Amino acid sequence: MRVVDTIDLWSRADQAALTRCRGAVAADDLVEALLAVEDAPRTSRRACLDQLELWGRAVGDLAASGAPEVQAAVLRHVLCSRAGLKGDPEHYYEPENCHLSRVVDLRRGMPILLTAVWIAVGARAGIAVRGVGLPGHFIARIGDEPALLVDPFSNGRPLTVAHCAALVKRLTDGQLPWDNAFLAPSDTGAIVLRVLRNLVNCHERSGEARLAYRAARFAAGLFPSQPGAALLHARAAERAGIEPMALGLYRDLVERFGGSEEATEARGCVDRLAEDVPTVH
Repeated sequence: MRVVDTIDLWSRADQAALTRCRGAVAADDLVEALLAVEDAPRTSRRACLDQLELWGRAVGDLAASGAPEVQAAVLRHVLCSRAGLKGDPEHYYEPENCHLSRVVDLRRGMPILLTAVWIAVGARAGIAVRGVGLPGHFIARIGDEPALLVDPFSNGRPLTVAHCAALVKRLTDGQLPWDNAFLAPSDTGAIVLRVLRNLVNCHERSGEARLAYRAARFAAGLFPSQPGAALLHARAAERAGIEPMALGLYRDLVERFGGSEEATEARGCVDRLAEDVPTVH
């Protein structure tokens, strides 16, 4: 068993970024929260904010007071047709596809980050754009009820409820029945947590245990009352090779969230790791 020095996994800079992100989530500022997640350098942060402002002005000049269909068409024109913002299916799991500043710069990204751009530009243009976290995919809704659904990952194409139901059926192999509750808008915290989960997945796929651990600990620090975030942290610690820490995190999860599904999984992990991790007297 190789125990990794935890200094290599979480730094003062990481803690400062977490503090900034926590403040941004509390202020309902999605852009600043996502820039804190990636700990964007000052120049990248400024370039990202400036570009979002430019897009916001371009959209607002054309569609701030239009119907949702008009607003969606203008957002599509400015962001997709003119700026070239679209999904990146060929390099889907590249971590930079989860970094807002890189998505704005490269015009490529994961569905949730592309939707975040639509949300940010909409806010700057005076248009109500919200994120919708479907199982397996992330889309945007424009306007109030009845809202218009669009897919920023697919050049902003309009979606019906039937489209969404078919998409969920395909992505879950038919194992998850459709529920209209899937169309509920996601708040800033939910979006940030989903981005962090995506980052953990991306970094684990590329073998970057330290960066996967950072994203997982970020999630646990940001959402201490959510057992899913705690389990994400414990798993990442184990995969980073620091089993003693992982064992402690699993045990803490069981103690704090005893009746949850995550605690049930954590109990199994405790039993498995307790056999291998030496007891300190």
